[in-house]
Amino acid sequence: MRLARLLLILLIADGPLAASSALSQAAKTPPPENTSLPSFTTPITTAATAEAFESFIDKNRGKLVHLNVQMGPRFSRIGSKIQAKDDLFVATEPCDASQAAIDCAGSHYLLSGEDDYVLEFYKGNNRLNGYFVINENREMHQGVYYNLKSVPAAQVLLRK
Repeated sequence: MRLARLLLILLIADGPLAASSALSQAAKTPPPENTSLPSFTTPITTAATAEAFESFIDKNRGKLVHLNVQMGPRFSRIGSKIQAKDDLFVATEPCDASQAAIDCAGSHYLLSGEDDYVLEFYKGNNRLNGYFVINENREMHQGVYYNLKSVPAAQVLLRK
């Protein structure tokens, strides 16, 4: 019912294309309802929220989590693939586009698995949405690296 209401609002506000796009995104990774599954949905627009995201990932190592996060461009970068994994860098301090990620404080999140997640630049922000199992180990290179393996939403929803 809530999804139908959202689609109606989008259809009126932005037309049929926006409603269609919202439906495909919502259907791909709906938020967990009535479950103890950890979820992080706070937009990352300040150093405090970037640190809260890293803390959330760190404390949930070895667990299945839901992420639906929009990140401002001063706090995130979508990098090239590293070992066939998508690289998302989240800065814990503002980092200008002219600075290399290596010169910024923050962590890398390497995303693997099927295409069961969304990682994209959308309306001026980077966006990550999906279900992930966070590897228990974190790697230290030129910064901290966390490995997140995506899990199909249908698999997560069926286990309820």
